[in-house]
Amino acid sequence: MRIGREDRIVHLYNQPSTRRVCDGGLPFSDEGRFPEALNELKEKEKQLFRHAQWQLRSHYLTKLNPEDQSFRQLDDEASLPFLHIDKGATTINGGLSIVRHIRIDSEHHDLCESSSHFALKTFKKGPVSEEYFRKELGANQQAPRHDRIVPVLTAFKHRRRFHLILPYASGGNLQELWTTYSSRGALGGRAAPWYSTQWLLSECLGVAESLAVTHQPAITTDQGGQRNSTPQVHADIKPRNILCFGTVEGGHQSYTLKLADFGFARQVNGDSTLPVGDVTHTKTYRPPEYDMEDFIHLNYDVWCLGCVYLEFITWAVLGWSAVENFTNRRLGEYDGARTSEAKGEDYEDTFFKKVSRIPRWYDLSGLKFEADRNTKSTSKKTATSQRSFRMSRGKIPISCRVKESVKSHIADIRNQEACVPEIREFLDFVEEKMLVIDAGKRVNSSEVEIFLRDMTDRQNDQD
Repeated sequence: MRIGREDRIVHLYNQPSTRRVCDGGLPFSDEGRFPEALNELKEKEKQLFRHAQWQLRSHYLTKLNPEDQSFRQLDDEASLPFLHIDKGATTINGGLSIVRHIRIDSEHHDLCESSSHFALKTFKKGPVSEEYFRKELGANQQAPRHDRIVPVLTAFKHRRRFHLILPYASGGNLQELWTTYSSRGALGGRAAPWYSTQWLLSECLGVAESLAVTHQPAITTDQGGQRNSTPQVHADIKPRNILCFGTVEGGHQSYTLKLADFGFARQVNGDSTLPVGDVTHTKTYRPPEYDMEDFIHLNYDVWCLGCVYLEFITWAVLGWSAVENFTNRRLGEYDGARTSEAKGEDYEDTFFKKVSRIPRWYDLSGLKFEADRNTKSTSKKTATSQRSFRMSRGKIPISCRVKESVKSHIADIRNQEACVPEIREFLDFVEEKMLVIDAGKRVNSSEVEIFLRDMTDRQNDQD
Protein backbone atom coordinates (compact mmCIF):
# COMPACT_ATOMS: atom_id res chain seq x y z
CA MET A 1 0.00 0.00 0.00
CA ARG A 2 2.86 2.41 0.71
CA ILE A 3 4.09 2.04 -2.88
CA GLY A 4 0.64 2.06 -4.48
CA ARG A 5 0.54 -1.61 -5.53
CA GLU A 6 -2.35 -2.95 -3.47
CA ASP A 7 -3.11 -5.34 -6.33
CA ARG A 8 -0.17 -7.54 -5.28
CA ILE A 9 -1.62 -8.21 -1.79
CA VAL A 10 -3.96 -10.92 -3.09
CA HIS A 11 -1.09 -12.54 -4.98
CA LEU A 12 1.00 -12.61 -1.80
CA TYR A 13 -1.86 -14.19 0.13
CA ASN A 14 -2.46 -16.85 -2.53
CA GLN A 15 1.13 -18.07 -2.52
CA PRO A 16 1.68 -21.67 -1.35
CA SER A 17 1.90 -21.96 2.46
CA THR A 18 5.54 -23.01 2.24
CA ARG A 19 6.35 -19.68 0.63
CA ARG A 20 3.84 -17.48 2.42
CA VAL A 21 5.03 -14.03 3.46
CA CYS A 22 4.69 -12.51 6.94
CA ASP A 23 6.32 -9.66 8.86
CA GLY A 24 8.91 -12.07 10.26
CA GLY A 25 10.23 -12.63 6.75
CA LEU A 26 11.17 -9.01 6.31
CA PRO A 27 13.38 -7.43 5.18
CA PHE A 28 13.79 -8.52 1.57
CA SER A 29 17.19 -7.23 0.58
CA ASP A 30 17.62 -8.55 -2.96
CA GLU A 31 15.62 -9.92 -5.86
CA GLY A 32 16.55 -13.49 -5.00
CA ARG A 33 14.68 -13.24 -1.71
CA PHE A 34 11.68 -11.40 -3.16
CA PRO A 35 8.49 -13.49 -3.27
CA GLU A 36 7.37 -14.41 -6.76
CA ALA A 37 4.29 -12.25 -6.33
CA LEU A 38 6.56 -9.20 -6.13
CA ASN A 39 8.90 -10.08 -8.95
CA GLU A 40 6.64 -8.29 -11.39
CA LEU A 41 7.31 -4.97 -9.68
CA LYS A 42 9.34 -2.48 -11.62
CA GLU A 43 12.86 -1.81 -10.36
CA LYS A 44 11.89 1.60 -8.98
CA GLU A 45 8.93 0.01 -7.18
CA LYS A 46 11.23 -2.61 -5.68
CA GLN A 47 13.53 0.11 -4.41
CA LEU A 48 10.56 1.87 -2.82
CA PHE A 49 9.46 -1.43 -1.30
CA ARG A 50 12.92 -2.06 0.15
CA HIS A 51 12.81 1.36 1.78
CA ALA A 52 9.19 1.19 3.01
CA GLN A 53 9.49 -2.33 4.45
CA TRP A 54 11.79 -1.07 7.22
CA GLN A 55 8.95 0.98 8.65
CA LEU A 56 7.33 -2.33 9.59
CA ARG A 57 10.46 -3.53 11.37
CA SER A 58 11.40 -2.32 14.83
CA HIS A 59 14.18 -3.48 17.12
CA TYR A 60 13.59 -5.43 20.33
CA LEU A 61 15.67 -3.97 23.17
CA THR A 62 17.06 -6.48 25.65
CA LYS A 63 18.38 -5.80 29.13
CA LEU A 64 22.12 -5.90 29.72
CA ASN A 65 23.53 -8.59 31.95
CA PRO A 66 25.21 -7.09 35.05
CA GLU A 67 28.67 -8.22 33.96
CA ASP A 68 28.24 -7.39 30.26
CA GLN A 69 30.17 -4.32 29.12
CA SER A 70 29.43 -4.79 25.42
CA PHE A 71 26.77 -2.98 23.41
CA ARG A 72 24.54 -4.03 20.53
CA GLN A 73 25.05 -2.81 16.98
CA LEU A 74 21.49 -2.30 15.72
CA ASP A 75 20.60 -2.37 12.05
CA ASP A 76 20.46 1.22 10.86
CA GLU A 77 17.50 0.63 8.55
CA ALA A 78 15.13 -0.66 11.24
CA SER A 79 13.49 1.90 13.48
CA LEU A 80 13.75 2.13 17.25
CA PRO A 81 10.59 1.06 19.13
CA PHE A 82 9.93 4.47 20.65
CA LEU A 83 6.31 5.56 21.01
CA HIS A 84 7.30 9.04 22.13
CA ILE A 85 10.46 11.15 22.43
CA ASP A 86 10.36 14.42 24.34
CA LYS A 87 11.42 17.38 22.23
CA GLY A 88 13.15 18.98 25.19
CA ALA A 89 16.61 17.58 25.98
CA THR A 90 19.11 18.11 28.77
CA THR A 91 22.68 18.62 27.58
CA ILE A 92 25.33 17.09 29.84
CA ASN A 93 29.00 16.04 29.88
CA GLY A 94 30.17 19.29 28.38
CA GLY A 95 27.87 18.93 25.38
CA LEU A 96 28.98 15.39 24.51
CA SER A 97 25.56 13.90 25.22
CA ILE A 98 21.90 14.74 25.74
CA VAL A 99 19.20 13.06 27.84
CA ARG A 100 15.54 12.80 26.81
CA HIS A 101 12.40 11.17 28.18
CA ILE A 102 11.08 8.37 25.94
CA ARG A 103 8.30 5.77 25.92
CA ILE A 104 8.98 2.31 24.50
CA ASP A 105 6.40 -0.13 23.15
CA SER A 106 5.97 -2.80 25.83
CA GLU A 107 6.10 -5.52 23.15
CA HIS A 108 9.57 -4.41 22.10
CA HIS A 109 11.63 -4.56 25.28
CA ASP A 110 12.35 -6.57 28.42
CA LEU A 111 13.92 -3.65 30.28
CA CYS A 112 11.23 -3.23 32.93
CA GLU A 113 7.89 -4.93 33.48
CA SER A 114 6.26 -2.09 35.40
CA SER A 115 7.00 0.90 33.16
CA SER A 116 7.26 1.99 29.54
CA HIS A 117 8.95 5.30 30.46
CA PHE A 118 12.73 5.54 30.23
CA ALA A 119 15.58 8.02 29.87
CA LEU A 120 17.56 7.94 26.62
CA LYS A 121 21.12 9.23 26.80
CA THR A 122 22.45 9.92 23.31
CA PHE A 123 26.09 10.69 22.57
CA LYS A 124 27.13 12.96 19.75
CA LYS A 125 28.90 11.56 16.72
CA GLY A 126 32.68 11.48 16.81
CA PRO A 127 35.61 9.61 18.36
CA VAL A 128 35.63 11.67 21.58
CA SER A 129 31.99 10.87 22.29
CA GLU A 130 32.52 7.21 21.44
CA GLU A 131 35.42 6.97 23.87
CA TYR A 132 33.35 8.62 26.59
CA PHE A 133 30.43 6.28 25.86
CA ARG A 134 32.64 3.20 26.22
CA LYS A 135 34.16 4.47 29.47
CA GLU A 136 30.79 5.36 30.93
CA LEU A 137 29.27 2.01 29.99
CA GLY A 138 32.20 0.13 31.51
CA ALA A 139 32.18 2.17 34.72
CA ASN A 140 28.42 1.87 35.18
CA GLN A 141 28.51 -1.89 34.63
CA GLN A 142 31.18 -2.19 37.33
CA ALA A 143 28.97 -0.26 39.77
CA PRO A 144 27.22 -2.38 42.41
CA ARG A 145 23.58 -3.39 42.02
CA HIS A 146 21.49 -1.68 44.67
CA ASP A 147 18.00 -0.22 45.00
CA ARG A 148 19.48 3.26 45.46
CA ILE A 149 21.80 3.15 42.44
CA VAL A 150 20.50 3.93 38.94
CA PRO A 151 21.53 1.11 36.54
CA VAL A 152 22.20 1.22 32.81
CA LEU A 153 19.44 -0.96 31.33
CA THR A 154 20.83 -1.37 27.83
CA ALA A 155 23.38 0.13 25.43
CA PHE A 156 23.48 0.18 21.65
CA LYS A 157 24.72 1.92 18.52
CA HIS A 158 22.20 3.00 15.91
CA ARG A 159 22.79 5.16 12.85
CA ARG A 160 26.31 6.13 13.94
CA ARG A 161 25.21 7.30 17.39
CA PHE A 162 25.76 5.61 20.74
CA HIS A 163 22.90 5.35 23.23
CA LEU A 164 22.28 4.33 26.84
CA ILE A 165 18.82 3.64 28.24
CA LEU A 166 18.21 4.17 31.96
CA PRO A 167 15.19 4.24 34.27
CA TYR A 168 13.22 7.47 33.97
CA ALA A 169 13.32 9.84 36.95
CA SER A 170 10.08 11.81 36.77
CA GLY A 171 11.33 14.35 39.31
CA GLY A 172 14.52 15.08 37.39
CA ASN A 173 17.68 15.53 39.42
CA LEU A 174 17.96 16.85 42.97
CA GLN A 175 18.88 20.37 41.89
CA GLU A 176 15.81 20.52 39.65
CA LEU A 177 13.69 19.35 42.58
CA TRP A 178 15.10 22.16 44.73
CA THR A 179 14.33 24.80 42.09
CA THR A 180 10.76 23.55 41.59
CA TYR A 181 9.61 22.86 45.15
CA SER A 182 10.13 24.24 48.62
CA SER A 183 9.81 22.52 51.97
CA ARG A 184 7.30 25.21 52.94
CA GLY A 185 5.18 27.41 50.69
CA ALA A 186 6.47 30.57 52.36
CA LEU A 187 9.93 29.92 50.89
CA GLY A 188 8.77 30.32 47.27
CA GLY A 189 8.13 27.66 44.69
CA ARG A 190 5.50 24.97 45.01
CA ALA A 191 5.18 23.56 48.50
CA ALA A 192 6.28 19.92 48.60
CA PRO A 193 3.36 18.03 50.22
CA TRP A 194 5.58 15.03 50.93
CA TYR A 195 8.31 16.98 52.71
CA SER A 196 9.10 16.23 56.34
CA THR A 197 12.23 16.00 58.44
CA GLN A 198 11.79 12.25 58.34
CA TRP A 199 11.75 12.30 54.51
CA LEU A 200 14.91 14.45 54.44
CA LEU A 201 16.80 12.10 56.75
CA SER A 202 15.49 8.96 55.03
CA GLU A 203 16.50 10.11 51.55
CA CYS A 204 19.93 11.26 52.72
CA LEU A 205 20.30 7.81 54.30
CA GLY A 206 19.42 6.20 50.96
CA VAL A 207 22.16 8.12 49.17
CA ALA A 208 24.62 7.26 51.95
CA GLU A 209 23.71 3.58 51.53
CA SER A 210 24.48 3.75 47.82
CA LEU A 211 27.88 5.29 48.51
CA ALA A 212 28.72 2.79 51.27
CA VAL A 213 27.85 -0.04 48.88
CA THR A 214 30.19 1.47 46.29
CA HIS A 215 33.04 1.73 48.79
CA GLN A 216 32.71 -1.65 50.51
CA PRO A 217 33.58 -5.26 49.47
CA ALA A 218 30.95 -7.61 48.06
CA ILE A 219 28.26 -8.53 50.57
CA THR A 220 24.67 -9.49 49.79
CA THR A 221 22.37 -6.99 51.49
CA ASP A 222 18.89 -7.32 52.97
CA GLN A 223 17.60 -4.99 50.25
CA GLY A 224 18.56 -7.52 47.61
CA GLY A 225 21.49 -5.48 46.39
CA GLN A 226 25.12 -6.48 46.15
CA ARG A 227 28.19 -4.66 47.32
CA ASN A 228 30.90 -4.33 44.72
CA SER A 229 33.84 -6.71 45.15
CA THR A 230 36.29 -3.94 44.20
CA PRO A 231 35.86 -0.60 46.01
CA GLN A 232 35.29 2.38 43.75
CA VAL A 233 35.51 6.15 44.07
CA HIS A 234 32.41 7.66 42.47
CA ALA A 235 34.27 10.97 42.00
CA ASP A 236 31.28 12.92 40.67
CA ILE A 237 28.81 13.29 43.52
CA LYS A 238 26.70 16.40 43.01
CA PRO A 239 22.98 17.31 43.05
CA ARG A 240 22.66 16.73 39.30
CA ASN A 241 23.83 13.12 39.74
CA ILE A 242 21.19 12.32 42.35
CA LEU A 243 17.94 11.48 40.57
CA CYS A 244 14.40 11.77 41.94
CA PHE A 245 12.04 8.89 41.19
CA GLY A 246 8.35 9.56 41.71
CA THR A 247 6.39 7.47 44.21
CA VAL A 248 3.01 7.79 45.91
CA GLU A 249 2.83 7.76 49.71
CA GLY A 250 -0.30 8.48 51.70
CA GLY A 251 -2.08 9.61 48.57
CA HIS A 252 0.58 12.25 47.87
CA GLN A 253 3.32 12.43 45.30
CA SER A 254 6.73 11.80 46.82
CA TYR A 255 10.24 11.12 45.56
CA THR A 256 12.93 8.53 46.19
CA LEU A 257 16.53 9.65 45.62
CA LYS A 258 19.08 7.46 43.85
CA LEU A 259 22.75 7.91 43.00
CA ALA A 260 23.46 7.99 39.25
CA ASP A 261 26.18 8.41 36.63
CA PHE A 262 29.24 6.33 37.47
CA GLY A 263 30.96 7.61 34.33
CA PHE A 264 33.87 9.07 36.32
CA ALA A 265 34.05 6.22 38.86
CA ARG A 266 37.42 4.53 39.29
CA GLN A 267 38.48 1.40 41.14
CA VAL A 268 40.97 2.07 43.92
CA ASN A 269 44.34 0.36 44.41
CA GLY A 270 45.01 -2.39 46.93
CA ASP A 271 45.74 0.24 49.58
CA SER A 272 42.40 1.95 48.79
CA THR A 273 44.09 4.92 47.12
CA LEU A 274 44.02 6.37 43.63
CA PRO A 275 46.41 8.79 41.89
CA VAL A 276 44.89 12.26 41.67
CA GLY A 277 45.57 12.37 37.94
CA ASP A 278 43.22 9.41 37.40
CA VAL A 279 40.21 11.31 38.72
CA THR A 280 38.05 13.75 36.77
CA HIS A 281 36.71 15.94 39.54
CA THR A 282 33.54 17.96 40.04
CA LYS A 283 34.93 21.44 40.53
CA THR A 284 32.60 22.88 43.17
CA TYR A 285 32.35 19.79 45.36
CA ARG A 286 35.91 18.50 45.12
CA PRO A 287 37.74 17.98 48.43
CA PRO A 288 40.95 19.83 49.35
CA GLU A 289 43.18 16.76 48.93
CA TYR A 290 42.60 16.93 45.18
CA ASP A 291 44.60 20.16 45.13
CA MET A 292 47.12 19.25 47.82
CA GLU A 293 47.95 15.54 47.61
CA ASP A 294 49.23 13.05 45.03
CA PHE A 295 46.71 10.36 45.98
CA ILE A 296 43.09 10.33 47.05
CA HIS A 297 41.16 7.90 49.24
CA LEU A 298 37.57 6.67 49.27
CA ASN A 299 36.79 9.51 51.68
CA TYR A 300 37.11 11.81 48.67
CA ASP A 301 33.42 11.06 48.06
CA VAL A 302 32.47 11.79 51.68
CA TRP A 303 33.55 15.44 51.36
CA CYS A 304 31.51 15.76 48.14
CA LEU A 305 28.48 14.21 49.82
CA GLY A 306 28.90 16.53 52.81
CA CYS A 307 28.73 19.53 50.46
CA VAL A 308 25.53 18.19 48.89
CA TYR A 309 24.02 17.50 52.31
CA LEU A 310 24.76 21.07 53.41
CA GLU A 311 22.98 22.44 50.34
CA PHE A 312 20.11 20.00 50.94
CA ILE A 313 19.72 21.27 54.52
CA THR A 314 19.91 24.85 53.23
CA TRP A 315 17.02 24.16 50.84
CA ALA A 316 15.00 22.46 53.60
CA VAL A 317 15.42 25.32 56.07
CA LEU A 318 15.69 28.42 53.86
CA GLY A 319 14.63 27.47 50.32
CA TRP A 320 16.28 27.53 46.89
CA SER A 321 17.12 31.25 46.95
CA ALA A 322 19.33 30.61 49.98
CA VAL A 323 21.17 27.86 48.08
CA GLU A 324 21.91 30.38 45.32
CA ASN A 325 23.01 33.01 47.84
CA PHE A 326 25.28 30.46 49.48
CA THR A 327 26.95 29.87 46.12
CA ASN A 328 27.56 33.59 45.69
CA ARG A 329 29.03 33.86 49.18
CA ARG A 330 31.51 31.08 48.42
CA LEU A 331 32.45 32.73 45.14
CA GLY A 332 33.13 35.97 46.97
CA GLU A 333 35.82 34.36 49.13
CA TYR A 334 39.04 33.82 47.23
CA ASP A 335 42.20 31.87 47.97
CA GLY A 336 44.96 33.50 49.98
CA ALA A 337 47.87 35.35 48.38
CA ARG A 338 50.66 33.35 46.73
CA THR A 339 48.69 30.09 46.64
CA SER A 340 48.67 29.75 42.86
CA GLU A 341 50.46 31.02 39.79
CA ALA A 342 47.40 33.01 38.71
CA LYS A 343 47.73 36.79 38.90
CA GLY A 344 45.38 38.57 41.28
CA GLU A 345 42.73 36.93 43.45
CA ASP A 346 41.67 33.41 42.55
CA TYR A 347 37.85 33.28 42.76
CA GLU A 348 36.43 29.77 42.73
CA ASP A 349 33.23 28.14 43.93
CA THR A 350 34.54 25.58 46.40
CA PHE A 351 33.83 24.82 50.05
CA PHE A 352 37.48 25.28 51.03
CA LYS A 353 40.21 27.81 50.37
CA LYS A 354 43.97 27.58 50.07
CA VAL A 355 46.11 29.73 52.33
CA SER A 356 49.87 30.21 52.42
CA ARG A 357 51.89 29.59 55.55
CA ILE A 358 54.59 32.23 55.03
CA PRO A 359 57.47 31.81 57.51
CA ARG A 360 58.65 34.87 59.41
CA TRP A 361 61.96 34.64 57.61
CA TYR A 362 60.38 34.74 54.13
CA ASP A 363 60.93 37.96 52.17
CA LEU A 364 57.53 39.00 50.78
CA SER A 365 59.21 40.92 47.98
CA GLY A 366 59.98 37.56 46.41
CA LEU A 367 63.68 37.64 47.37
CA LYS A 368 65.13 35.00 49.66
CA PHE A 369 67.88 35.98 52.04
CA GLU A 370 71.02 33.91 52.18
CA ALA A 371 74.23 34.57 54.06
CA ASP A 372 77.34 35.35 52.04
CA ARG A 373 78.97 32.05 51.16
CA ASN A 374 82.37 33.57 51.92
CA THR A 375 81.30 34.58 55.42
CA LYS A 376 82.02 32.04 58.08
CA SER A 377 79.46 31.43 60.77
CA THR A 378 80.65 32.75 64.10
CA SER A 379 77.83 31.36 66.22
CA LYS A 380 75.15 28.70 66.35
CA LYS A 381 72.55 31.43 65.92
CA THR A 382 74.09 32.57 62.63
CA ALA A 383 74.30 29.00 61.36
CA THR A 384 70.66 28.38 62.22
CA SER A 385 69.65 31.53 60.37
CA GLN A 386 71.55 30.41 57.31
CA ARG A 387 69.78 27.06 57.28
CA SER A 388 66.43 28.79 57.61
CA PHE A 389 67.14 31.09 54.70
CA ARG A 390 68.22 28.20 52.51
CA MET A 391 65.11 26.20 53.49
CA SER A 392 62.95 29.05 52.23
CA ARG A 393 63.92 28.31 48.66
CA GLY A 394 61.19 26.65 46.58
CA LYS A 395 57.42 26.73 46.97
CA ILE A 396 55.68 28.52 49.79
CA PRO A 397 53.97 26.04 52.14
CA ILE A 398 50.24 25.97 51.44
CA SER A 399 47.41 24.57 53.53
CA CYS A 400 43.63 24.46 53.21
CA ARG A 401 40.78 25.45 55.47
CA VAL A 402 37.00 25.48 55.25
CA LYS A 403 35.87 28.82 53.86
CA GLU A 404 34.63 31.37 56.36
CA SER A 405 31.55 31.82 54.16
CA VAL A 406 30.73 28.14 54.73
CA LYS A 407 31.20 28.41 58.49
CA SER A 408 29.08 31.55 58.76
CA HIS A 409 26.39 30.00 56.56
CA ILE A 410 26.18 26.99 58.86
CA ALA A 411 25.87 29.35 61.85
CA ASP A 412 23.06 31.22 60.08
CA ILE A 413 21.14 27.98 59.52
CA ARG A 414 21.45 27.01 63.20
CA ASN A 415 19.78 30.29 64.17
CA GLN A 416 16.69 29.64 62.04
CA GLU A 417 13.45 28.59 63.70
CA ALA A 418 12.94 25.93 61.01
CA CYS A 419 16.24 24.30 62.00
CA VAL A 420 14.64 21.74 64.31
CA PRO A 421 16.82 19.67 66.68
CA GLU A 422 17.05 16.73 64.26
CA ILE A 423 18.27 18.93 61.41
CA ARG A 424 20.67 20.70 63.77
CA GLU A 425 22.15 17.35 64.80
CA PHE A 426 22.54 16.40 61.13
CA LEU A 427 24.11 19.79 60.38
CA ASP A 428 26.63 19.34 63.22
CA PHE A 429 27.62 15.94 61.83
CA VAL A 430 28.16 17.38 58.35
CA GLU A 431 30.33 20.19 59.67
CA GLU A 432 32.34 18.26 62.25
CA LYS A 433 32.67 14.83 60.59
CA MET A 434 32.30 15.21 56.82
CA LEU A 435 33.63 18.66 55.86
CA VAL A 436 36.98 17.91 57.48
CA ILE A 437 40.12 19.12 55.70
CA ASP A 438 42.26 16.17 56.82
CA ALA A 439 40.89 13.20 54.87
CA GLY A 440 42.35 10.82 57.45
CA LYS A 441 40.15 12.36 60.15
CA ARG A 442 37.03 12.42 57.97
CA VAL A 443 34.39 9.76 58.60
CA ASN A 444 33.97 7.05 55.98
CA SER A 445 30.79 6.35 54.04
CA SER A 446 29.76 3.46 56.31
CA GLU A 447 29.91 5.77 59.34
CA VAL A 448 27.71 8.28 57.50
CA GLU A 449 25.23 5.49 56.79
CA ILE A 450 25.27 4.32 60.43
CA PHE A 451 24.73 7.86 61.73
CA LEU A 452 21.77 8.55 59.44
CA ARG A 453 20.24 5.13 60.07
CA ASP A 454 20.33 5.81 63.80
CA MET A 455 18.71 9.21 63.24
CA THR A 456 15.93 7.82 61.03
CA ASP A 457 15.27 4.99 63.50
CA ARG A 458 14.91 7.49 66.34
CA GLN A 459 12.67 9.66 64.17
CA ASN A 460 10.46 6.67 63.33
CA ASP A 461 10.19 5.75 67.01
CA GLN A 462 8.98 9.27 67.82
CA ASP A 463 6.32 9.08 65.12
